[in-house]
Amino acid sequence: GAHDLHIPLIAQTAWKPCLHFVVVLEREGLVNGTLGRCGFEAQVKIYSQQAFPQQDNFGRVYTRTSSHLTFRRQLSKAPTLRLFLAYMKWNFQDPVVRSGTVKILMKDQFRNLCSVLKLFFNMYLVDFILKPKSEDGKWLIPDSPTCSLVAVMAAMAIPIAVLHVLDYLSITWRVPGKSKALLQSALM
Repeated sequence: GAHDLHIPLIAQTAWKPCLHFVVVLEREGLVNGTLGRCGFEAQVKIYSQQAFPQQDNFGRVYTRTSSHLTFRRQLSKAPTLRLFLAYMKWNFQDPVVRSGTVKILMKDQFRNLCSVLKLFFNMYLVDFILKPKSEDGKWLIPDSPTCSLVAVMAAMAIPIAVLHVLDYLSITWRVPGKSKALLQSALM
């Protein structure tokens, strides 16, 4: 006959729309029973009854109701900025989104630094290499305007190559896809 199993759940600090786990029955420690070739493994999904966010700062609890219109009315009363910040906080708890976001922010700051350096290199190029005010200009490499020009061009080209590689790698950081998947799972 069938028997009930009681499985204690570990408390979660972060809201999730669905708790998914697998229960595996093992032969070790089995008393007064036998396991067949099939049916010793079960996948369990527990869907949360509360909608995102569980609770706003005013203590209102949002629940999934049978009526879509009732839920929309509840949500329309929620403060938009606080709801967005709660989503950002919830989304940032995912390790893939968090590490990818940090990488993207660092890449963007590197892009900003490259833009500022490009301005300085352009100014140096015009003022001291291409049109010096005197014959002994302030070159990067003394007594060699040609080598100074090559050094400035290399200093301008190398960050472009690095940015190209970082842009290519940013696709593998999976931030947009993972973020959309989290949001879609919360809407189900």
